[in-house]
Parts: sequence; structure tokens; C-alpha cells
Amino acid sequence: MHPRWIPVLSIALALGCGALSADDDDSAGDDDSAGDDDSAGDDDSAGDDDTTFEEPPVVEGPMGFARIGPSCAPDDGPAVELAVGLAEESCDAALSPDEWLRVALWTWEGGTPLPPGSYSFWGGSGQAWWDEDGDGPSDWVTVESGSFGLWDPGDGSLVGEYTLDLPDTRILVGNFEATWCDLDVLCG
Repeated sequence: MHPRWIPVLSIALALGCGALSADDDDSAGDDDSAGDDDSAGDDDSAGDDDTTFEEPPVVEGPMGFARIGPSCAPDDGPAVELAVGLAEESCDAALSPDEWLRVALWTWEGGTPLPPGSYSFWGGSGQAWWDEDGDGPSDWVTVESGSFGLWDPGDGSLVGEYTLDLPDTRILVGNFEATWCDLDVLCG
């Protein structure tokens, strides 16, 4: 062995045996080869992490009939809106008085019906509003991020599902049968 390698080998062996610590703030003096600050004094050289990750609770949102159609973005540009929780399968149907959901995508370019696919929004590219109990605008939950998917089962209809990140860390999920509605919307 070349003499230049001896100090490197000595340091590597000392680190591996716990004689030296790469973490200067290891105040308990435990064998902590993972290098984290663990003042409990246990031997956690396997890198165990005591942090427990809990899945956020999932809430079932409105399901059933939905309409998709043109809408307006806050800057009066084109948008598309998905409304879930219609009383019946019709473009003129009112939203259910019990529970409903509206999702607006503001980055949509308008034009033809929204094609089947996956759509997401966050950071100002859309928004959703959920009326959990039908009490109206005073207690709508505003949602800033989420996604929905649309599929054509081959019979000319659209089916879909959504997943929205509620502000209280719950996840709102649901599915729907949708109709594209060519609504006359004037923006700007």
C-alpha cells in the first residue's frame, strides 16, 4: 500500500468504528453512523426514522350527473367549468341543493369540447368550489389544487373522476357522468 493512503484508511476505519463522528453536534456520544443529531443515546445506525406519515383522510364528494362547458376566467379569458352534482342529466339542470362541486380551469383555450384526458390545476391555473351541505356561498370550500380525468366509454358520453386537495388537508374524491354543454358565455 502506498504511504499516502494510510491516513485516509485510518480516518475511514475510525469513522466506521464510531471512534470519530462526522456530526460534530452529536452530544450523547452514541454510535450514530447515519450522522443525524440524535440526543436520545440509542444506536440507530440502521437509519431508522421515527417519523410516521399518515395518509390524509379521504372524503367522498358529490357524484352523479355533471356538465362541462365554457366559462370565464378571472381575467375574463376563456375557461372551462365542470359542475358535479346536478339534479338530472341535462345542460339546464340546477345544481343539487344538498351538495355540489364546481371546478374551473382558467388555462383552457376555448373552442371545441374538452377532450377526454387528465386535467390538473394549481398555482392560479384554476379553482374549485365545494358546497358540502347546500348552505350556499357562506360556507363554500375553496380549493386551489386538484385534478380530474375524463374518459369516453365509446357510447358518446363522458365519465370521469376527480381528486381535490382541500385546505384542511383532506382529499375530496368522486366520480361522475358528464355531458358537454355548449353554453353561450360572453367573457370580457
